[in-house]
Amino acid sequence: MNSTNEIDNFTNNIGYRYLIPFVCTFGILCNIINLIVLASPRLKQSPYIYLTFLALSDLLTLSFTLTLSFTRGFQFEDVGTQYIVKKLEKKIFIPSANVFSAISVVITVALTVERYCNYYRNGRKNIC
Repeated sequence: MNSTNEIDNFTNNIGYRYLIPFVCTFGILCNIINLIVLASPRLKQSPYIYLTFLALSDLLTLSFTLTLSFTRGFQFEDVGTQYIVKKLEKKIFIPSANVFSAISVVITVALTVERYCNYYRNGRKNIC
């Protein structure tokens, strides 16, 4: 029983307050750099459009996850505020992070299939 409390304290104090915000902030900054680079006029071919939307989707996933870590990592004194934050967490932050994460997977699969078809169209066989 005591070890469970220690794990919960570690998760709440270190994970949600420091570790997740650090990782999300780093990811947000890197995705902003990606979007700036991919906005170049030279990068208008199909793969770069996929990568632009992937960076945007990842940026939104990280933003909602960062917000979620703040709602879970910090306790609010007011019961009304706690209620509102928990409702927002369940109705907006978690579903939005999951949706944008799934969109990132779909974009990655679409890019892979498109590149695979492009390779075979220009290379050996015409299968796509």
